[in-house]
Amino acid sequence: MTPETKELIHEGEQLEAALSNGKRGDPGTMSDSIRYLIRTNRIQLHAEYVSNNSCRDRMALCLGKSSWNWARTVAVLGPAAMLAGLALKLWG
Repeated sequence: MTPETKELIHEGEQLEAALSNGKRGDPGTMSDSIRYLIRTNRIQLHAEYVSNNSCRDRMALCLGKSSWNWARTVAVLGPAAMLAGLALKLWG
């Protein structure tokens, strides 16, 4: 959970408590609640409508996802095999 999400949850709990404790008629509480709803909707829309490039970039940063693939394996083993063959030729 991101710090922004934690902050939103905490702020929502505070506003819910204020509204349920008799501050429904307070213009400040109402404007804070409306601002909170707009902000959470905006964050949800940004999270749901992500471009393919942005999604790929985000997935590359995920923990636990291995970035090692066959192309990298071949890129490492190819030159290593060539160097081993060259070493065998020189010392063999």
